[in-house]
Amino acid sequence: MLLTDAYFRPDRGVSQTEIDRAYVLLERTGFALDVPYLNNQAITATDDEATCLRKLGEHWRNVAVPGDEEINWASAPQLTKLLHDDLGITPSPIWKKGEVRNGEIKMDGVALEYLANTNKDYAVLLREIINLRRIRGCLKYLRKLPLYVDSKDGLVHPVYGTPSDDDERAGARSGRSTMKNPEGQQIPNSKEKDPYAIRKGFIAPEGQVLVVRDYQAMEAVLLHVLCLALFDDNSLADANTDTFHSINARTVFGTHLGWKHPITGKGVAEYELDDFKTDPWLKDRRRDAKTVFYGLQFCKGIRGFAYTLLDAEGQPIGERVAGAIVDGFHQARPGLKKWQDYCWDCLWKSLKRSDFYPGIPGFSGRWRDVSHLVETSSRTGKADWMFRKAWRQLCNHAEQEGGAIIKCNALVALQKDGVVIQNDIHDELIARCNIGDEEEVDYKMKTKMENTYPLPCGVKLGTGGGSARTWYDAK
Repeated sequence: MLLTDAYFRPDRGVSQTEIDRAYVLLERTGFALDVPYLNNQAITATDDEATCLRKLGEHWRNVAVPGDEEINWASAPQLTKLLHDDLGITPSPIWKKGEVRNGEIKMDGVALEYLANTNKDYAVLLREIINLRRIRGCLKYLRKLPLYVDSKDGLVHPVYGTPSDDDERAGARSGRSTMKNPEGQQIPNSKEKDPYAIRKGFIAPEGQVLVVRDYQAMEAVLLHVLCLALFDDNSLADANTDTFHSINARTVFGTHLGWKHPITGKGVAEYELDDFKTDPWLKDRRRDAKTVFYGLQFCKGIRGFAYTLLDAEGQPIGERVAGAIVDGFHQARPGLKKWQDYCWDCLWKSLKRSDFYPGIPGFSGRWRDVSHLVETSSRTGKADWMFRKAWRQLCNHAEQEGGAIIKCNALVALQKDGVVIQNDIHDELIARCNIGDEEEVDYKMKTKMENTYPLPCGVKLGTGGGSARTWYDAK
């Protein structure tokens, strides 16, 4: 794939050796945990698990087929038998990775949520299963994290690396490093998914404070760079602002679709942007706008949104409404579709021209090869499901690789400037410092994270953050 020089600049940034050294230092630095807090929360979660299992047992006894053994709620085969064979519930057409293919049956959270929304007779049972998984997901970390505390210094010294040592996914190929042991990347980051506030257990040592900063919509900002460099398209210029998703909600649901607030009767387009963070119904539309934008970034189709977006009664909105929403986004943010069409066209050309190779470089030159996914299409001349998989990987790689190299450069720069970075999780860097130094450290983090790796076309990165004794409160 050919890209402009303004985009493809492999000479920028620090070396991989420097990045490796930075992560070794990060592991040696370690971080502190409030072990008594985590243990107490584990007790609460264990009690909640027992209550949930008791409720599920009552539900099961009401629907069980005579002779059935007690069900193991963690067993996908047993859940499949109960829900689909015994109760006759139609399997979910969607799961976390999109549409279910080849008659498979999925039991992940997305599939169960869909079943709960579309089967009122069994909604309570299904939501209790979802609740049990949420509790157990938190309980795993509440019990596990204290086991990693080093007896010598009282800190956890994690291991960083790719998501898996032999991981073939685009995310791993992008150069991202994750906290693998313990698995920091999977710790829930919302109150809905983490009712036990696990992040409150990540604390600053005595006399110190945590300073947290994360990138605002980094992948959307990098998509803006691509659209400017390739198409001179400026439709994503506000991607790094905190009003981005509110503007999308007001524009798509208000201006494009003409929706009105169900309580006030006022047109969505008439509301101020601040209202999308305070009014409950508008907050839901902002959440939907965020869901759709990121879903479109990862090439999610209309059919997927038709099942996962819900109406006021909690039912899937259907393909007609989903199609109108997607069309609204393509009109409001045309750069998104231009980039994906560009990747599709270049991938298709790679099958017919020797000067187009099936792959794409990232911002630092890291190449994503998809030739193994297009072998069949190169013979048949048809875009099969593997061709579409290759296309999705191309669409996502540049943004993921760019995000990885930007954060790695910031990490190296901050450590050289004397900032003690203790965690790197998702798009966040977490530092610690003495009480009274947090303002200076925060300024350094903002400056290094936003400016160490200059982007083409004058595009600026944005970060947000705060400081407190716990990770939870600093966010």
